[in-house]
Amino acid sequence: MRDLIDESQILERIDSGLRIGRIEQPEPENSLVDLEHVSLQCLLTEGEITDYTKVPGWIHGPYYLTDVAQRAKPFRSGTREEKYYLFPEDFNRLKFYTKDDLGRFISADQYFKHANLGRKEKARLWLPVTYYYQLEDIGSEMGITVDEAAGRFGEMTVPDYMLEAGQANIQFNPDLGLWQEKNLKELFG
Repeated sequence: MRDLIDESQILERIDSGLRIGRIEQPEPENSLVDLEHVSLQCLLTEGEITDYTKVPGWIHGPYYLTDVAQRAKPFRSGTREEKYYLFPEDFNRLKFYTKDDLGRFISADQYFKHANLGRKEKARLWLPVTYYYQLEDIGSEMGITVDEAAGRFGEMTVPDYMLEAGQANIQFNPDLGLWQEKNLKELFG
């Protein structure tokens, strides 16, 4: 790995500079950063502009004004997802709901484990927000209640594989989002 990654750059700082900047004479055989740049350049530039299944066709072809490319190659279409809605039960307690066939909200909180952050962790958040206040602001702007705002704007999608039988409950924190707890001892034996 030391031959492929410039350790001095990582020790100096970790950011996206190397990922974004242009490399004048890439050496993909000797550097992972250069290999990534060369791979992306091929992906983004190779192909005929008449082939809408390739990036140049999407960008330079006549398809950019239509939905032909999106129908042919849907963005992130591989995973089925379930929709859930996050409603405040009160100022501090949030609860997940889903919709039945008639469009009524029904409780689905049993699939989610609400994880709390301690005071120390909350102090380290870069951009702390309060979901309830956000819904209140949206509601007052649009003339709707907090619950109506949650029903319209509180939608989350969860991949089906996270909900399969035998999976661990999905962890949720309003500041961190959704994640699935992994048992690293089982993964790495």
